[in-house]
Amino acid sequence: MFSPFDHPRNLTREQWRARARAIQAGLEGLTIDELMRGARGAGAPHLGTHGHRRGGYDPHQPRVPAGHSDGGQWTDDDQWNEHPLVRARFAAAREFPPIGPLRIARILHRALKIIESHRADNLLYDLFDRPRGTVSMLEIDGRTFFGSNSRLPLYTSRDRAEADAMREIIKRKYPDIPGSNDGEIPMNALYHAETNVLLRAAREHGGSLAGRTLEVVTDEAMCNSCPDILPLVGVELGNPTVTFIDHRGRLRTMRNGQWD
Repeated sequence: MFSPFDHPRNLTREQWRARARAIQAGLEGLTIDELMRGARGAGAPHLGTHGHRRGGYDPHQPRVPAGHSDGGQWTDDDQWNEHPLVRARFAAAREFPPIGPLRIARILHRALKIIESHRADNLLYDLFDRPRGTVSMLEIDGRTFFGSNSRLPLYTSRDRAEADAMREIIKRKYPDIPGSNDGEIPMNALYHAETNVLLRAAREHGGSLAGRTLEVVTDEAMCNSCPDILPLVGVELGNPTVTFIDHRGRLRTMRNGQWD
């Protein structure tokens, strides 16, 4: 049976569009529990309806702000994550409210459609009409930024120069990290789509993403090198809070040079 959450290798462009529609339908049918795990039966620990282990307590689950009829009660409604009173409470604690599962589904569905269109416009398919490489995207103040790995034709000489410069900074500050060139692990992550989209966005904002809370969607899974390098890149770009969401809905959030 065809599953849109598998990774097919021999699909036409129209079949990829159908896959995107199937992913949308699949996400709309998932429970909150499944959305928080990121995949059906992916082997993740069993989570409760608020994204924490059953029997546990999640202090970050939002409450309805005081002044409303349900004020003070726990809620799964994503709208309260964006409410000024909720954000102010987390800001005072130097934390950020979690991204709700419904918002994750909306972000992922919309971003995958945009990425698919970007691929089609730039012919990012091989001779067998399969997607080439990895593409990522994020939005800042209504503007969309795309990133790609260094083997795709949209990766420019400026992209490589910025990645090389970041590599030198990280080598100097963290001399114990192996990988002296762009092809060695884990430094190769500097030339991947996740890093590229952050560098491009920072380029257009004076070299810094400080104070921002961002979501980066990527149409492939995160590699084994990225978890080691991306938090260090984030620190150098002003320490934004960044949540990475892959094509299957799996997510990781980084801030302060580490993963939550």
